[in-house]
Amino acid sequence: FMCVNDQTALGVMLGLTARGYDIPRDFSITGFDDVPQAVFMQPSLTTIRQPRTLIGRHAMALLLDLLGGGEPPDSEILLVPDLVVRNSVGPPSRQWMKR
Repeated sequence: FMCVNDQTALGVMLGLTARGYDIPRDFSITGFDDVPQAVFMQPSLTTIRQPRTLIGRHAMALLLDLLGGGEPPDSEILLVPDLVVRNSVGPPSRQWMKR
């Protein structure tokens, strides 16, 4: 499962575990945001961490430029997130590899 955010991923983990599935043996789960709870889950959640400080710096620079009379930029700023590999992902199970 590649979830839209960590909160959703944590819910998926809890739901699958309650139904008797083993994570990551039966399913791999990845979230997005790297919330503090992600590291405390069992297993810990693999997630994508946004560069929040860099986002803030670019936003503040843009805001100050606009307040100073500058024009909105014509281009987008692309920031690269980090993949934080923890224990909620694993290799495909053998049953899926046989298909």
